Amino acid sequence: MGLTAFYGPSVPDEEGVAVLERALELGVTHFDTAEAYRGKDAEGNDKINEELVGMFADKVGRDKITVATKYFPLGSDEKSACTPEAVRSSFEASLKNLGMDYVDLYYLHRIPSDDALKSWMETAKELVAEGKVKYLGLSEASPAQIKIAHEISPLTAVQQEWSMLIRNLEADVVPACRELGIAIVAYSPLCRGMTSGLVKKPEDWAKIGHQGGAESAFQSTCPHLSADNVSKNALLLEPLEAKAAELGVSASQLSLAWVQAQGVDVFPIPGTTKIKNLESNVGAVKLATEQPAEVFAELGAAVDFKQVSGDRYPEQLMPLCYEKKL
Repeated sequence: MGLTAFYGPSVPDEEGVAVLERALELGVTHFDTAEAYRGKDAEGNDKINEELVGMFADKVGRDKITVATKYFPLGSDEKSACTPEAVRSSFEASLKNLGMDYVDLYYLHRIPSDDALKSWMETAKELVAEGKVKYLGLSEASPAQIKIAHEISPLTAVQQEWSMLIRNLEADVVPACRELGIAIVAYSPLCRGMTSGLVKKPEDWAKIGHQGGAESAFQSTCPHLSADNVSKNALLLEPLEAKAAELGVSASQLSLAWVQAQGVDVFPIPGTTKIKNLESNVGAVKLATEQPAEVFAELGAAVDFKQVSGDRYPEQLMPLCYEKKL
């Protein structure tokens, strides 16, 4: 996502493809995109993340990777209702952007209503039967919605925000997924850069994103990542930074390893625009397996996520977040 949208200007195509190629060299084979991941480059040209992923897949070979994309149910009444016509139209547009004839994992990106969810699942089930989609998933779904969807067609993954600071899903979404045998895909596992330890005050967001773009990008609109809440929430991460220093690793890598260590059914999907950070992120997998489980248990207890100040999304988007549906 960050190669194209929300965290600063889109990176040039060749740089973006190079990051993805390096990920593949390091053993990463699953790549997550969405129709909503759109931005502009430094010259103001429109850029579509699905197209970038398609360029990468074409260069390295479609059979070398798995690709996930998502249907975003906003923009029109038909899209919000997830009508069969809207779902198929969006899906075909995604295939065209990707330059592919199928996707491995297709998500409903947000869930406007239970009726919209049911409509999307029925159409997506047909896409699976037609061989255009292999597996289905949801993002920002409540436990009840996960069960509704899973009864229509088996879900393979539920994508939900999970980091050392954002952990409300542990009480309900994670148990619901484990009961049904559904994987948990952890998005924003670095809390959009907050758990890097680099951000202590709002102006520090200039250290994050392409060309420091996070300072004026999505982070600045999220209550828990903006204004006075930045310094308050940074204090909660002091145990993380202390443990990282003790182990001789970065706070970013240790916090990502903590997410990885939450279970064999947990799949973090960190994003980055920089190969150096990519290599650190991939190294977190090794760190998660090398450290005793007690290290991560103690770290999780030391970072008091219940004291996080501010909602995780802007006010206008919170109604689409799963916790508002409970």
